[in-house]
Amino acid sequence: GGEDGGHRRKPLVYIGGLTELSLAANLLKAIPPDALTPLAPTLTVLRLERNELTDLPHEMSACDRLTDLDLSENKFTAFPPALRINRWQSLTRLNLAGNKLCSIPVAVCSLFSLRDLGLSYNVLTALPAEIGQLKALTRLSLHHNRLSALPTTVGGLPRLTELTLNDNELWVLPRELGDIEGLQTLTTGCNPLMIPPPGVCRKGPSAVRSYLLALKHHKDGLHSALVFGGGFGGLHYGQTVRGGRSDEGGDSEVDGAV
Repeated sequence: GGEDGGHRRKPLVYIGGLTELSLAANLLKAIPPDALTPLAPTLTVLRLERNELTDLPHEMSACDRLTDLDLSENKFTAFPPALRINRWQSLTRLNLAGNKLCSIPVAVCSLFSLRDLGLSYNVLTALPAEIGQLKALTRLSLHHNRLSALPTTVGGLPRLTELTLNDNELWVLPRELGDIEGLQTLTTGCNPLMIPPPGVCRKGPSAVRSYLLALKHHKDGLHSALVFGGGFGGLHYGQTVRGGRSDEGGDSEVDGAV
């Protein structure tokens, strides 16, 4: 290194005690395997967003004190397979937005301290059922993906307050979503949603929860509010299925759902 005020500059890998490191917006294509190892004992915040990364070295697994990791707006098509992320049990925020991920590994669902998971602006088509293991999660960003369904286990996230689902390919929200009592923000626009219908969604999270709970606890055992056949998009309006028998109209509080 050169001289700076009479002191020799030390390479980054020799800086001890560093807790936060930002390498954002540097056009980085790779992280040297040994670059972060000396920082692992103390590093808690790592900002790598807005680069050109497609992979991360397995040596980064040693950064098990991380609480905040931002990998957004890179070029990941898959989560780096070499990383042993189950070691990152202190991680509370993981931002993977703005990549090209088509799936997320089940291992992400073993980050039990995670409170904020950013997955928006990817090409996700599904979520692992294990997402329901993230009991500490308060914010889940899924907007601008290609999701056609959500796992029912998303209803097992008791602390979730914000869920963004807009700009996907969702037709139906799982009834279990109604179990999340603290849900304050729910975005569903730009989906072909039939259940709940758009009119309910526009009334906000409380109305959506009530609607889904009515479906879940329906006394006649509602199997589905969609019956494929005629009608717009292959659906009959106002048709429900009870015990394998379809009814038109009727006196059910969830009749006319679609």
